[in-house]
Amino acid sequence: MKRRLCLAMVLVLALSLCTGCASKDVNATSTTSANALENEKQLLLDHWTRYLTVKEDIHSRMHWVLDYVDACLADNQWNSLLKARAACNAAAAYLQDYDLPAFTLTQEQCNSLIASGIEVDFVQAEYLNLPTALRQELNSLASLDALLNHDVFLQASWESLSTWSEACRSGLEDLAQYYSLSTNYLLLQLEKAELWNNFLEQYPTLSLMTGEWEESPDALLEQGNAILNQYEERLTQMSACVGTSEYTLQLVQEALDTQDLTYLIQALHTIENVTCYVPMPNWMLDNYVCTYRVADPDADEQEAIVPGQELSSAPSGYYVSASATQEEVAQYAQTLASYGFSPLAGWKEEDGTYQVVLLDENVSLIVEWTEDETVLYMSDPIACLIPELYLIAMTAKS
Repeated sequence: MKRRLCLAMVLVLALSLCTGCASKDVNATSTTSANALENEKQLLLDHWTRYLTVKEDIHSRMHWVLDYVDACLADNQWNSLLKARAACNAAAAYLQDYDLPAFTLTQEQCNSLIASGIEVDFVQAEYLNLPTALRQELNSLASLDALLNHDVFLQASWESLSTWSEACRSGLEDLAQYYSLSTNYLLLQLEKAELWNNFLEQYPTLSLMTGEWEESPDALLEQGNAILNQYEERLTQMSACVGTSEYTLQLVQEALDTQDLTYLIQALHTIENVTCYVPMPNWMLDNYVCTYRVADPDADEQEAIVPGQELSSAPSGYYVSASATQEEVAQYAQTLASYGFSPLAGWKEEDGTYQVVLLDENVSLIVEWTEDETVLYMSDPIACLIPELYLIAMTAKS
């Protein structure tokens, strides 16, 4: 250590004997280096800002969905369930093609920041985790979609939906608190404490769980680890709801195998004020894509639902795109007739399509088959499509 100190002193003396021009060059290099570091700090801050903007956007959409789910849980009304389904569907479509930002700092810039004591790696890690985090939100919405469209007809699943919603919202709040702690930690390292209030103003959803400004990095790290552990518990609670779904699936399968509906009838959950129950086509039990639309108050037409908008009324349009054979669509017309409906079925020669049309006081439904796809459309009033076994059980119960 003493030898290194002596060498450093010799170097300082040698530099002091250099010409004035050399001194100016050193000062210029030092200034350039300082300016470069400030630029790199700003680039890192810009990266974190973009990251938080993505998280604010996604979190606000997820909270929007949960608001409609909770409203449905509170009143158990068909219109509320329709809104929750539509919100879940719109949010999933929005996130499906989400354009995620990329981490673009060079290794040289990262090394420079690290040498200055700034932990770039945790920002980079959050960027690398963005695709995984997005997939997790999409998986959550897929689970919610199954709960709202299929499992909701059973009491155990209805109760599970409440648990799922509460755990999902709490998990979002945990993550929001973690992002606020991370922002505090980064601003400390960048010596940008004056920007703390900007976080509170620019990210209203994320800042809901924000505490006071913290000066201690160790305290921030300790709180962050505790929050992440708590978040893992929320994920476990949500996973437990999958177990409930597996139980209800077993119950349905048993009813199918034995043709004994006793337990299924006892397990049913009744949704209030359903305008009409319509058997769900078998080709909608697996892969299909659906969208909901709402009436445009300023025009005589329907518009797509934008995640975050207020759904003042229930959706007035429901579109499904699926894959089915013409024979399956014809069979569906017979299924509708067996439940007392009066559908019209046949070829529409000018379009080369096979159609099933059901126009009733409580349901307006059209199925159109082509070789490319099968489209099901319902307009106001939208009836409740329900798996046929549940409909049989409901009929037996009444």
